[in-house]
Amino acid sequence: TRRLSSYKNSVRVALQTQDKLLRNPGIYDKPDGEFFEKLIKAFGRNIQDKEEKRNFISLAFERCAKEGLVDESVLETLKRCSPHLHRNLPIVSGKVSITKLPKEWWRNTKVN
Repeated sequence: TRRLSSYKNSVRVALQTQDKLLRNPGIYDKPDGEFFEKLIKAFGRNIQDKEEKRNFISLAFERCAKEGLVDESVLETLKRCSPHLHRNLPIVSGKVSITKLPKEWWRNTKVN
């Protein structure tokens, strides 16, 4: 219905934005951790089907890791939007530690 159409449109816009940024690095600034945080949040809020939501969030997180942009805000957003995926990450003292993740995942963040 109208609300579902709005959710689908939000996801479509998020995907189109991601595609533009990643395919045109000379035209647009490179995406940063905040971009991936917002993308994960958009998928978490707007995709109703649990399996589809998990798949989209997983793909966004994988791309974020590939770009070396996983930071604390990305991890917090992942925890809120996809607790199942977040639970699969290495935990130290009850919390996911950036430095326990593969260095490639966070190599382009301020932690580095």
